[in-house]
Amino acid sequence: MKKLSVLFIAFTMVLSSCSSDDTASTSAELTGAWNGQAISYNGTIITEVLGESIESTYVAQGYDIDFTMTFTEMPNNVVGEGNYSLELVSTTLGQSQTQNFEDLSFENNSTWTRDGNQLLLTDGTETVAYQITELTENKLVLTADSLEAIPNASASGITEIKIEIILTR
Repeated sequence: MKKLSVLFIAFTMVLSSCSSDDTASTSAELTGAWNGQAISYNGTIITEVLGESIESTYVAQGYDIDFTMTFTEMPNNVVGEGNYSLELVSTTLGQSQTQNFEDLSFENNSTWTRDGNQLLLTDGTETVAYQITELTENKLVLTADSLEAIPNASASGITEIKIEIILTR
């Protein structure tokens, strides 16, 4: 289970940087610095071991949040800087376990494009799609869903991750 938690945290680092926008807004509304206020993850991991399927659920809430996302235009870049910590509660076979992951990096340098409420961040090799679920002058809420295969020599699996990041100016 600890290996799955480490894989989950590694995967979340890839997804940490994100931004989005709403249909009626212009991309100029994204530009500038946004301060992280909240970050959360939840989902399910299904692992196949010796022909048996084991399902784990998890919820992770951010704390000690100290990161920013800065959007620029021409070129459309987004830079994430800072860190945060997570409290991860995972439940497998009715047993819950709580782990804390402290001082996780929010470092990222990507390009961004926007199509309505969808924000695409590309770091050169990977593109991640985020939905802008709220965008006002002072608040930006980004969400993303991801489905990822978990490669492992002794087991196989799949993880579903739902992410929400709340930013303010």
